[in-house]
Amino acid sequence: MKDKLEQLKFTAIVGILIQIALFTVYIFFFGVGEHTFIIMGLLVFESAIIFYILSVYEKELKKQIVNIKDIVEAETYAAFLIGKLGLVIYDEEYKIIWMSDYFQLNGIAYKDQKVTSWIPSTVELFNGNVDVINAKYDNYVFNIVRNSESRLLYFRDITSEYNITEKYDAEAPVMGLIHLDNYQEYTQYEEESRVYYIDSIVKQNLLNWASDLGIFIRRLRNDRYLLMINYKTFESIRNSNFSIMNTIRKEAQNNDLVLSLSMGFALGSSNYLELEEISNDLLELAQSRGGDQVAVRNVGEDIKYYGGNSQSRERRSKARVRVISQTFRDLFNDSDRVIIVLHKNADFDCVGSALVMSKIIQAQGRDAYIVTGSGGIESKLKTSLEKHAKVLSRNHNFIDEDQALDLLTYESLVLLLDHHNDTVSNSPRLIAQANRIGIIDHHRRRADYNFQPLLAYIESAASSTGEIVTELLAYQERRIVLTPLEATLVYTGIVVDTNGFINRVGSRTFESASVLQGYGADARYANEMLDDTYEDVQLKNQIIANIIRRNDDGIILAPVYDGTIIPRELISNAADELLAIQGTKAVFVISSIASDTIGISARSRGDFNVQKIMEKMGGGGHFNAAAVQIKELNFEEVIENLNEVIEAYLEEVYNDESDIVR
Repeated sequence: MKDKLEQLKFTAIVGILIQIALFTVYIFFFGVGEHTFIIMGLLVFESAIIFYILSVYEKELKKQIVNIKDIVEAETYAAFLIGKLGLVIYDEEYKIIWMSDYFQLNGIAYKDQKVTSWIPSTVELFNGNVDVINAKYDNYVFNIVRNSESRLLYFRDITSEYNITEKYDAEAPVMGLIHLDNYQEYTQYEEESRVYYIDSIVKQNLLNWASDLGIFIRRLRNDRYLLMINYKTFESIRNSNFSIMNTIRKEAQNNDLVLSLSMGFALGSSNYLELEEISNDLLELAQSRGGDQVAVRNVGEDIKYYGGNSQSRERRSKARVRVISQTFRDLFNDSDRVIIVLHKNADFDCVGSALVMSKIIQAQGRDAYIVTGSGGIESKLKTSLEKHAKVLSRNHNFIDEDQALDLLTYESLVLLLDHHNDTVSNSPRLIAQANRIGIIDHHRRRADYNFQPLLAYIESAASSTGEIVTELLAYQERRIVLTPLEATLVYTGIVVDTNGFINRVGSRTFESASVLQGYGADARYANEMLDDTYEDVQLKNQIIANIIRRNDDGIILAPVYDGTIIPRELISNAADELLAIQGTKAVFVISSIASDTIGISARSRGDFNVQKIMEKMGGGGHFNAAAVQIKELNFEEVIENLNEVIEAYLEEVYNDESDIVR
């Protein structure tokens, strides 16, 4: 407004000077005449009128912009100052034309400058995106409200309240649990001197880390610690990507040990009992996902995961298998029947495991039912089941979900095999109505269950669910007899999940394979069941023809852009085969698997966590074998999203390695 007044004055002066110049030229050429004094008088009169109007206009403007003290009573004026309230008036160009006394008393002077230059975040107010903002300026924090009708901003100094809130948040309690993965296995049978040496590597580093950060730490048992910290310290730990995990892992590797940390942190509540319960659940979740990672939950929010960039190691002991076997036996005895549910598009591992558990349950004197009539079955497995349907039906009850619902009672046990999430189950309605639920799975846990299982036996270090259930056979009260066909189907599941005993293989995998061969498993027939048809080979070649190598990071993408629908098992097999290309760390095969669904099958050699990438996109799986099915996006969007998630993962891994180097 002031700028416009000055511009108006300047224009008036220029206009008067031009008239004087013209009048001077007139006199020069025509001399002084009878009209000269009349024109001069009119010019003086005009100048006086113009300057009078400008003077009146300026006075009126000043009347509009007055000191608060002039328009309110003394008590109200004092309240404005005590309440730390300020007013700012701006023009149509958002330039400040007046600031109230509060700003003057605090040395804040931005008159004649744009509001957005002083406080950039006010752009949100002027754009109409929000009505109120909190903005920082130097050591001040203001709550700012805009009155758009009068071009007025109300400022309230909330610096004290903000600092108190910030201090409260910074000192909010965070409870954590740390578990030393594999510590018991390493120290159980070692000499005392060796145990002392391992402790000096692991525990001393952990205690030094806690001491440096001022963390309260107490040992609960030899391999578990309780942490109590405030939120500010926890944020510094989180911002360092939980560097203690890398430190322990690196120290262990340098001493030929496979040791890591699993951690669970709970925050967002002042109830310590609630924090304890959540942190215990989070630690269990981190371990069931393979360990060497952190699970964090702010009460009322989703769980966040960090780490998990190393492959799961065998952590289960035969003593634990015996206990689990006994627990399942008790569950079966307390149930009137057991209904076994599979995941959608059931594979050899899923169905083979179901046949073993069906035999174990029947040996306990309970009826077992396998839901195979819903959710679909992989094509090669379906061919084998149809071929041997008559033989298998003699020893097993195969039903669909509707029949299962008719059989379900309050005392029935619903057993989920090879999955632990009802969204991928072939019987979600059955799970929703079941009172008693059990789980046997080898996939990394994704998050909380949508139901409460009585027992969840999840071993992410196992190669397959077939390996897990085969181990249970040795701990049954009665000898379980598998037919050669049943043993072969279970064996085939292990072959598929390990890519021919290449990936995720441990000593227990070979032990289970040996047990199954003892029952008559036929390796040759297993390979025959997995043979590709002529059409399968053509589809695989189409996938291979589309491979793209990403930069120099060892990652291969194989997107089938033309919309050809390729079965899930084929894109999985293609991913396994592409992994054999030299220098390849990970493979992602992307193809339509239905008219409205795009599938991604991911594989890695073991130093690249494809499960984390697929989980970010809504899927899951294992460290080096995972998948996802997507319906909401088109093909180009899926590829773009995949590349973004891969880049984020690579950056995270790079930061982890940088922390180790530092």
